[in-house]
Amino acid sequence: MFVCGKCGEEVSEAVQCTACLHHFDFACSGITEKGYRKLGDRQATWRCANCKNAGAHGITGSTPATSPSVSLDSIMREVMNINLKLAPLANLESEVQLLRNELSDLKCLVLELPVKVQVLEEKIAKIEKTQDDILELRKIVTKLEADQLCTDQWLRSNNVEIKGVPLKERENLFDIITKIGVNISYPIDKHKINFIHRVPTHQPGIKNIIVSFTNKYVKEDFISAARLRKDILTANDIGLIGPGRIFVNDHLTSRNKMLLSKAKTLAKEHNFQFVWVKNMKIFVRKNQTSRSFIVMSDLDLQKIC
Repeated sequence: MFVCGKCGEEVSEAVQCTACLHHFDFACSGITEKGYRKLGDRQATWRCANCKNAGAHGITGSTPATSPSVSLDSIMREVMNINLKLAPLANLESEVQLLRNELSDLKCLVLELPVKVQVLEEKIAKIEKTQDDILELRKIVTKLEADQLCTDQWLRSNNVEIKGVPLKERENLFDIITKIGVNISYPIDKHKINFIHRVPTHQPGIKNIIVSFTNKYVKEDFISAARLRKDILTANDIGLIGPGRIFVNDHLTSRNKMLLSKAKTLAKEHNFQFVWVKNMKIFVRKNQTSRSFIVMSDLDLQKIC
């Protein structure tokens, strides 16, 4: 765009005076567009009317053809246009400042990242060490539990548990044991017994009898004699009313009783013929020709499957 040096209007096409260097639209220049184009190379020497008149009177230099007021208006319009073009720069400056702040924050985070990574790695290392310690402690706890179970069972090594003896008011437990001893052909004297007492069971109204002998050899002989009896021992055999069968077994811990029950169930499901207890240990054998093995934990039960 050009500003006419005479009328001050903005025009898209204009001719330029080679003397004063002002631009003029064709109406103010005194030449038509067609006439100006016909000048060809002489366009480089074209001068406006003022410059021609000044040259004719011998005046050097030239003055603008427009009045000062017209020039000031055009300048103000140019300034306003420039201001309009520069207006978005204010928002751009604030956005640039915001971007700088964000970049500064990001830089701080990047600088802190190695420290945070190191702290995180240290925490992970502690967690891994803690996991190793937990595994080691679990092994220790498992061993202690196994030792405790063995100790609990060992403390019962002189005991037998008798099931199926009916309860009776003011009963004499020693008299009952004596009658059982007579029936299994293994008489028992008082000096061979430490204590006798009843213990509750999971079945209401039923309490088994625990007999603690002075040594495990007497206990083993008592159990063997009960198992060698040819016919079934019942409550009627010892003078009590009741058709139930009487069982004489090792006094197992609750855990070993559970293992025995599981072993019997699995043996029945998988056609194992023999499950028995001897010296407070659970034995399993598939048939007459197979080898027996001891069940000491749930892991051993997998051998039956």
